[in-house]
Amino acid sequence: MLFAGALRDNGLARTPPMGWSSRSFGDSIDDPTVRAIADAMNANGLRQAGFSYLDIGSWEGPRNGQGDPRPNERFPDMRALSAYVHSRGLFFGISYAPANYEHEDQDARTFASWSIDLLHYEAGAPGAYRRMAEDLYRTGRPIVYSIGKTDRCAVTGANICQSDAEQADFVRPGHWLNLGPVLSGAASQAAAGSQPASDLHFRMTKYSLLAAPLLVEGDPRTYSKPALAALTNREVIGIDQDPNGEPGFRMSDTNGLEIWSRQLVDGKAVAWFNHRNTRARFTMTWADFGVDAKMVVRDVWQNRVLDTHKPEFDVDIDKRDVLLLRVYTAQ
Repeated sequence: MLFAGALRDNGLARTPPMGWSSRSFGDSIDDPTVRAIADAMNANGLRQAGFSYLDIGSWEGPRNGQGDPRPNERFPDMRALSAYVHSRGLFFGISYAPANYEHEDQDARTFASWSIDLLHYEAGAPGAYRRMAEDLYRTGRPIVYSIGKTDRCAVTGANICQSDAEQADFVRPGHWLNLGPVLSGAASQAAAGSQPASDLHFRMTKYSLLAAPLLVEGDPRTYSKPALAALTNREVIGIDQDPNGEPGFRMSDTNGLEIWSRQLVDGKAVAWFNHRNTRARFTMTWADFGVDAKMVVRDVWQNRVLDTHKPEFDVDIDKRDVLLLRVYTAQ
């Protein structure tokens, strides 16, 4: 049955979820690979930095005679796989796009019996999305609910939603917009080679200012050291995960230079994005950003404290790079 009145809040995802998706593997993903990636996320520091969800797709086989979903031959035992992922300190998620939407209750109960922690559901209709949200809630298992693209996120009951439309009424603790992977499968291959770290700095900064989920693809076993350093930067993650939950906003956009700001529980984050193909050098005034000498200003990517005792500061940003500052009052 559809929700009567207000949507239920499942109480989950109070900060933007972080994790890995198998999407770039396509149909080549299988049980041994998932286990190996769970191991790798522990070994390379991703799990310790907060990337705690492991989401797999292309697992579906034909339904059984009772209409329950069943995995294909590459995933012989979903309960055992879920238990292994959990044993590695991670949450287990699945992506699911059924051929029809008449089995939501059966599907939800089956997924709960597999002990999944996240469901990414592709239904294409708000009604089906709402029914699945209710059926997941009824299982009694805490399952973060992510959905595919819709322009009506607020009426779906989802924790994570994809949309091309403005969704100002949706984003808040427990409800986040999915901007896509912060590191895609193709980009992760480039990052394993010669891709500049600034490319990932750009995306990590943007996602953190917009309070977006941090999701990665590709093979974590082959991520380069610069890519891992960017993905696991604790200050940037701290901005993204700020419990205030309010996304930032663009203050200005002039000749390929954007300035963004986000209010945090104990301060603010300010970023300059240089979209130009040339270096950007100019002088700014601290007072323009509400900064005085009593405040601490950290250049997050360069890991340094800036001098706020002078009224002005010099900005120097390489082409296609970003400056991210974290501002807070000294204790």
